[in-house]
Amino acid sequence: MLGVMELLVLGGTEFVGRAVVSDAVDRGWDVTVLNRGRRAAPDGVTALVGDRTRDDGLDVLADGRWDAVVDTWSAGAEVVERSAHFLAPRTSRYAYVSSRSVYAFPTPAGADESAPLVEPGTAGYPGDKRDAELAVEAAFGAGALLARAGLILGPHENVG
Repeated sequence: MLGVMELLVLGGTEFVGRAVVSDAVDRGWDVTVLNRGRRAAPDGVTALVGDRTRDDGLDVLADGRWDAVVDTWSAGAEVVERSAHFLAPRTSRYAYVSSRSVYAFPTPAGADESAPLVEPGTAGYPGDKRDAELAVEAAFGAGALLARAGLILGPHENVG
């Protein structure tokens, strides 16, 4: 018999992260969230406080081990890069919620995952997401999952 899934969600108190946490708790998984402590974590999780934009912001995770990590960071790629490299010895799977914005514009109708991507270092959101993808792949190789979502709306949405 397999044990309970142990999941770390970076963030986890609103929007996509909150939805992932809610689903994981409903499945009976052991869920840990790491966030800045600005919002209450959902019931049924272990809540840790850390700010990934700080050099010591992941230290609270130093002794942890998880089956998988979910990361929904949407800004500068250096935060994802730091997190992925820090967590690589602590998990074998890292799921990064990226964006379909990483595909070069204009994306042709019917395009699949082999469509051209923006160049690394491209300015703005598409470049940030692509650079973060590359950081996750560098740290996890085949253990990286890149979810290139389109527009995401739903419970706990915070983008208006």
